[in-house]
Amino acid sequence: MYKIFFNESELLITKKPVQNTGCKVKSFEGKKELKKLVERFKQLGKAQKWVVLCAKPKRVFKLLKKEFKYVKAAGGLVFNDDKFLVISRLSKWDLPKGHIEIGETSRQAALREVEEECGITGMKIVKLLKLTYHIYKRKKYFLKRTIWYEMQYAGNEPLKPQKEEGIVEARWLPFADRNMLLENTFPSIKELIEM
Repeated sequence: MYKIFFNESELLITKKPVQNTGCKVKSFEGKKELKKLVERFKQLGKAQKWVVLCAKPKRVFKLLKKEFKYVKAAGGLVFNDDKFLVISRLSKWDLPKGHIEIGETSRQAALREVEEECGITGMKIVKLLKLTYHIYKRKKYFLKRTIWYEMQYAGNEPLKPQKEEGIVEARWLPFADRNMLLENTFPSIKELIEM
């Protein structure tokens, strides 16, 4: 199963029927139908949920990747005692993440991105959390796969948001107050925080 977010909408590619009446269900019959679906998905103006039912979700996802510039990223849900690290970018709350560079593992990229975007060092990876997928548009459409890790930080370095990446604030937020983040963040981040 693959869940892909685009703005406030989501596209689920699965072989099992979904028991959610709020979803638009499409049966996948071939590449031509997928192209039409991708174009309609790009045009969505409001939050919608789409389900693509197919026998081979991995095959459909591979075809879907060809419709976008595919990028791989890694990031961290970083804890310091009972607080977690959040950043403000594009007028939304987010978590530090970024592209995996050539020759770099996803673990190395996740640690480097937290360090670059927030200015702290010495994080330790606790465990792999999950993969998320989302579509975004700059001059063209991108499909980004992000590998998320839970991290632990025990230091007290001051946070330094990476302004050149559009990050205007970095802060430690008590996990008990995570609803503040959930009210103004991306759907893929909500899913990560709520798991």
